[in-house]
Amino acid sequence: MDCYLMDPPFGVKPFVQMSKKEADIHFAWYISEIPKRLQLLKDAFEFTGGGKKEVLNLTPESLKPLWEWFIPQVTIVQQSQEELEAELRNAPEWLREAQKTEKISKEALTIAMDIAVYFAEVFITHNESVSWDIVRKPKSDADFNQPVLFGFGEDVLNPRRVLHTLTLRAARGETTADALYDMYKVWENYLP
Repeated sequence: MDCYLMDPPFGVKPFVQMSKKEADIHFAWYISEIPKRLQLLKDAFEFTGGGKKEVLNLTPESLKPLWEWFIPQVTIVQQSQEELEAELRNAPEWLREAQKTEKISKEALTIAMDIAVYFAEVFITHNESVSWDIVRKPKSDADFNQPVLFGFGEDVLNPRRVLHTLTLRAARGETTADALYDMYKVWENYLP
């Protein structure tokens, strides 16, 4: 099954470099893509043997079969020589020796980003205080200009960051079938 990255129909630059207007355009596009991304995830889940797509019903419990299905999808591939050279050019001198020759596959990262959207939508569906928004300040915030979830008191939840961390753990074999559900329960504690 082919996986398609979320690909904005406009130029993309790092969030920290976006103007307010650019961040707003990106945010509007991102939110408009959510129904499509959820459908692609459900289709992939069913097509590749995860189960019936109805299992993905936006309940917290649905995070368990979703994550269990995803774990074996996380594959490691070798970086090409061009990728390694590009990373080396952009890496500080002290980090160049630690460059990794392997990376998580594009397919796994694409699915992880769709799971991030699903994870977020589970929160929104079950908690009226939670909604998508953009971190506007300070500019030094790691989530500046990014679509994140508000409604967790003083904290914001960046579902893409959560899924990236969990995917890295899966790649290292350091996860369980309940890891995504457990993360939901952790963040649920921050709800008012």
